[in-house]
Amino acid sequence: MKLRVISTAVVLISAAIYAAPSMAFGLPSIPGIGGSGGSSTSVDVGSLTKQQSDLLVTMSASLLNLSNAQSIMADALDLKEQAAIAKSNADKLSAGNLTGKDDTAKFVESSLSVNKAIADKMAKGEALSSDSKAKFATSLLPYGQGSVGMVAAAQKAAGAAQSLTHTTDPTVLFKLGSLLYVAQEAPALISSFGGATSHIISFASAQGIDTSALKTAAAKLGD
Repeated sequence: MKLRVISTAVVLISAAIYAAPSMAFGLPSIPGIGGSGGSSTSVDVGSLTKQQSDLLVTMSASLLNLSNAQSIMADALDLKEQAAIAKSNADKLSAGNLTGKDDTAKFVESSLSVNKAIADKMAKGEALSSDSKAKFATSLLPYGQGSVGMVAAAQKAAGAAQSLTHTTDPTVLFKLGSLLYVAQEAPALISSFGGATSHIISFASAQGIDTSALKTAAAKLGD
């Protein structure tokens, strides 16, 4: 059962990573998938394990920045429930780095949900009070920092996952579960956090809020 579940996950990862949304961000191609083909490569488990550890550190820092920003944004937009969720996420992330796939998935899914609620509220275009504008402005720098880190992590995970495309060893796949999870979610992470910056900039600009900090960060997303 474990082998079947993990093998299915790899198929889903391959399909998700290399779908059209991720290609637009220059994610690498996998030999034999969407390209001219090629032979499988050997798996350097030690190197990939180190990359996974580094990835979790980057994800932790990025999610912490995003959670802090989301808490402020949601509060400024009068989304009290989402603000509380984001604040709770930030507090937990401040206590230590992500520990594995399940832990990573929990925080990613929660952050994506809060991000969507914020995007939906901004789409209504409601005017903010002066106090809310001032509060919202303080969220832009940490949001930009978190977005840059998240997009970079997603792209690195997608690149590292290339060497696991032809691997069916359940022990290896289980050991690298966190890396594979981030690779699978790469398109969603890039779209939600990277793509949202332009909408936040538009909304904040319409409110008369200085968006220079977020624009600086957004410029790095295309690097």
